[in-house]
Order: sequence, then C-alpha cells, then structure tokens
Amino acid sequence: MLTKTKIQASLQSMFSYLDAVKKAANDGVYGRGIKYYLEGNVGKFTNLILDHWRLYRVIGGKEYLVKMPLLHLVLSPEKYEIGSEALSEAATCTCEYYQEWGICKHVVAVCASLEKEFNPRKKLNSDPGEVVLDQIFEVENEKQIRIWNSKVEIYFNSSSQGNPYWFEEIASKVAKNPETYQKFVDKLSLEVDHALKTWESELRVMQLIKQSLYFGEVFWWDYWQKFFPQFEPSNKIRQWVDFWKMYAIGIFKPIKNSFLTKLRDLPDSTKNEILVALQKDFVEQNRIWLDFIIESRYLSWLEQHLDTFDPISLFKIYNLLPDSQNEIEIRSMNQVKVWSDFLQPGNYREIAEIFKIWEKIAGRTEVFEQALKYLQENHPKKKKLLEMVGN
Repeated sequence: MLTKTKIQASLQSMFSYLDAVKKAANDGVYGRGIKYYLEGNVGKFTNLILDHWRLYRVIGGKEYLVKMPLLHLVLSPEKYEIGSEALSEAATCTCEYYQEWGICKHVVAVCASLEKEFNPRKKLNSDPGEVVLDQIFEVENEKQIRIWNSKVEIYFNSSSQGNPYWFEEIASKVAKNPETYQKFVDKLSLEVDHALKTWESELRVMQLIKQSLYFGEVFWWDYWQKFFPQFEPSNKIRQWVDFWKMYAIGIFKPIKNSFLTKLRDLPDSTKNEILVALQKDFVEQNRIWLDFIIESRYLSWLEQHLDTFDPISLFKIYNLLPDSQNEIEIRSMNQVKVWSDFLQPGNYREIAEIFKIWEKIAGRTEVFEQALKYLQENHPKKKKLLEMVGN
C-alpha cells in the first residue's frame, strides 16, 4: 500500500527541470547550458532562508550567482506543465545575459544539476530523438576524450616540442574523475609507452608529467610510477631534479609521504647525481640542495660534510646520525663560543635559538652544559644573553 510520503515522492519525481528550462530557453542557450554543467561549472549551493530556495555558484570565466526555487517542491503536481513559466518568473542570475534576455546558460546548468539530483532517470521528453542526461554526458565525454587523444597524438608527433600547457586542464579534470575518463587514460598509456622508445620523446613525456603534477598530484603521481623505470638514466636524474624543485615550493603537499619514501629509497649514487645538478642550478641558494640532502636521507654525504651546516641545521640532522651526535654538539658549542665573543649586545637571538633547539632535540647534555658554562664564565655582563638561553 502506498503511503502519503511515497505518493508525494512519486508525484515530485515526475517534474523535469530540463523539460521546463528547455521550453523557456532558446536552443543555443540550452545547449551551452548543458555543456556548462557537463564541464563541472556548477559549484556549491546554499539553502536560503525561504523554504525550498537555493543560491548556486556557477563558475566559468567569472563567478555568477543563480537563485533557484526547488520547483518540484513548491509547485503542485497540476502545475508541473507550466513549470517553464514558473522557472522564467522565479529563477534569476547575476550575469549580463540574464539581465537583458532572461534565461541564460547558467540557469540551464543549474537545472541540469537539479535534474541529476532529483530525477536522474527521467527523459527530457517523449520525442524519439531525446535521451536521458546520462546519455548526453556520455556523448560529450566521448567527444572530449577524442579531442584530448588528438592533442596528445599531435604533441608526440610534432616536429616542435613546445610546452604542453593545454595538458594542465586535462590533468585536472581526469584527476577529479578518473573513472569517467578511463578511455583517455588507457590511450595515453599506449602513447607514453611508444614515446619512451626514443630519448627526444622521453623529454615530451617529462613535460606532461610536470604539467599533470601541478593540478592532479595524487592520481597522476600514482599513474606515472609504472613509467619511471623506463626512463633513460640521465632523464631519470633530470626528472628527480624537477620533482625536488616542485616539492621545495610546496606543490607536492598531497603526495609528500609517498614522494619522500621513493626519494629516500633511491641509491646514494643517484642521490649524488641529483645533488650535483641541484648545486649547479642553485649556486646562490644552498638551502635548496641542503634540504634535499636532509630530506632524501643522504646520510653518507651528511657524515662527511658536517662542516657545511650551521648549528641550527646540525640539530635538524642530529637524530639521523647517531654516531655523529657528539661531533654535532661539539661543532655547535664551538660556533656558540665564537658568536658570543663577537656579537654586539642585543644581537643574541640566533644564539638563543641554538640553545632552544639544542635542548629540545638532544636535551641538556654534557656538551650543552659546557657551552652554557662558557657563556656564564666569559660573558657575565651579557645578562640579556644569559637570560635568553635560560640561565
């Protein structure tokens, strides 16, 4: 037996937002609106204070606001047939087109979103040529994939390499919905496998990798893993140098753990080649390659080059080198002695920071106490310094 709730739900499901907006908009606006929805431009909505009203953010080149009533809730079933008139009367958009002409592509896009939410299986109307929204999406999706595949094929076969900026948009959309674009991903894999047979084409693949990781890090990082072993040795180094540069400016946050795991698994010989390249590229910015050494756990290099680091950096690697901890503390103490002897009064912040990190990382060790005692005995008048280091 049907309950009142089930009957109401059944009646509500009979309303079609797309039928209504198709009657209210001209064909061009309707088509552009459907495409706009399929491209993912309908953003989040806010429920307004008035019952059954929503405010949608629709984002394309600019952001517009569409105010929309939930017509399947506010209209009685006998008025469903005049849904187009109700839509024209009630729905609004902040775009210029709407202000002059009425129903715009943004309103159509929102109607498509509502159709998908509340009535996903209903046909647009009973005409033989009409299809459900899912079928429209499938057609658009196939068309989009063909365009993308064509761009990739042209890119790999063109005589001029160029920078594939166009791949950024593809990478972003695929990463957000990889299952939808699986056919593209499969075809891309075939193209990449073929491209990795020549050194020049490898460089093109590397460009695609870089573009994809800017916008779809997790998906694309996982995707490219199977291809890395196929790279020519010098290109592997070049690729890791690019990866580190991207990591250094914060692009790899979503894949930080996975990236660092693979980085640390590299053999020392590979780490050294990456280091040499980074030192060449960042002659005046040694922090870039020093951080690489620390993060990659290039321990053999660290042990041999402790004199490269200042005390604060030394304590960053303190726990990485248990056999060198005493040497690290002695080096830090010697530096503290020199600085305390020559620094002008009031300029003690860095020395205080060293002691703070020292105590936090290693505790108040024997060498720590020796360094503190040196300050007490040799600079008793520098009371501000003694106060700052915790005397």
